[in-house]
Amino acid sequence: MSSIPSQKSTTASNELAKQRNRAAAERTLTSWIHNCLSVIGFGIAFDRIFNALNDVLFGLITLVAVFTVISWQ
Repeated sequence: MSSIPSQKSTTASNELAKQRNRAAAERTLTSWIHNCLSVIGFGIAFDRIFNALNDVLFGLITLVAVFTVISWQ
């Protein structure tokens, strides 16, 4: 009869350990998802910034080329 209480406490502690492991796994998964979404967001932001800079620089180069051609005439 003494083996039954120890078996119940072991089962209870095993269940608590399983719950802790599951909670840790969920936290890890959500942190990975959070990090991936952050990297995707930064990538989109960098793409937009570099495309805007490219457009501005292309416009600037075009203006310089036009003024250079005009000044040569």
